[in-house]
Amino acid sequence: MCRWRLFYLQNPSDSISQEVKAAEGLFYEEGAFKLIVYCGVAILGVLIIAGLLYEFLARKYLQRK
Repeated sequence: MCRWRLFYLQNPSDSISQEVKAAEGLFYEEGAFKLIVYCGVAILGVLIIAGLLYEFLARKYLQRK
């Protein structure tokens, strides 16, 4: 037969197959993934700003007493 022409797609030293790498590449390029990441970053930023404002305002009003 032609066994000498056959070769494996996956490198034995790789822990992730080529198919998984290709699927990951397609997933990270999707618009939905980017939208989810941007929304998560925006929510995190709003929460950090709200927390900082609360700390400064709470410190200002609590130190008056």
